[in-house]
Amino acid sequence: MMRKIFPALVAVIAVTATGCTHDDDQSGVPAATTAPSTPSVSASAAVHYPSPAASVSPSRSASPSRATASASRATSVAGASRGHETHGQGSSHPRHVSHARAAQPVPAHSSSRKPVSAHSSSRKPVSAHLSSGRVSRFAPGTSVAADVSQQVMVADRTSGTRGTWARYQWRGSAKGWIKVSSSGVGSVFGQGGVVPSGRRRQGTRTTPAGTFGVVSAFGVGNPGTKLSYRTIGPCSWWIEDPSQRDYNRWREDCSHLSTSDNERLADYAGSLYRQAAVLSYNYASPTRHGAGSGAGIFLHYATRYTGGCVAVNSHSELDATLRWLDPAQNPRIVIKA
Repeated sequence: MMRKIFPALVAVIAVTATGCTHDDDQSGVPAATTAPSTPSVSASAAVHYPSPAASVSPSRSASPSRATASASRATSVAGASRGHETHGQGSSHPRHVSHARAAQPVPAHSSSRKPVSAHSSSRKPVSAHLSSGRVSRFAPGTSVAADVSQQVMVADRTSGTRGTWARYQWRGSAKGWIKVSSSGVGSVFGQGGVVPSGRRRQGTRTTPAGTFGVVSAFGVGNPGTKLSYRTIGPCSWWIEDPSQRDYNRWREDCSHLSTSDNERLADYAGSLYRQAAVLSYNYASPTRHGAGSGAGIFLHYATRYTGGCVAVNSHSELDATLRWLDPAQNPRIVIKA
């Protein structure tokens, strides 16, 4: 009985040993190149490269069944290598290619193909201002475009006669508007408040709200401004009498003019008018009575309130503003209620 069973057991053991050997066989492909987790690609879809003769092991002799299995595994490895190359993470080094590919033709364009990486150096970075949108051509908080003015001042009333102050310089479409004013500086307005320029009337001690140009500057001595500048003397006046021919203009007059209707500039040269700029409110063709009237609307220094002008509460900022103002850049001041 045992003589009949023993040959059958030997045959079973032989078949089992052959199967284990097949699973361990890599057909000359280094174990490191096998990627069991990567889906295989058919041999027709893979790009084939010639492998060097060293990749073929001369000491191995395989049976026909083992040769078939070797070709199948080489095709699987080729597919895995191709899949990595598509994502730019593989290598085209010959050691990653099975000798089973050596019999396949090489595409004419294969030698010029380069791996494409998600971090390829050929990609150009996008500039920050383009990724976040185009640079606004309007000065911050205003409707003044860079095509109109490249220097914009903003006096924005927050409560009572006080407000914020800022100066902006246009630096071109690459940089846009840059704030150039000193930090911590505030603006000061008329004792009567701030009203729309079209409703403003002379004698109300109100500051007109709106957008205005800068005509000229004056004070005790030119601080270095590019604006037309006049130095205050003992006979310097600003005419605010509507009956006068030169209403809302500078006049040199050493006679005794009425200070109730006109402003003797020397009376304020010590502090308020040490430096000042003339604004274009009601300047070109002055309205003498009613809505829109008023004279002597300046930018100057003050700390509590003004008689209708707009002011800043810092002498150094006012000096810097006059040095900065350039008529070639069409400066504007925006007064907000």
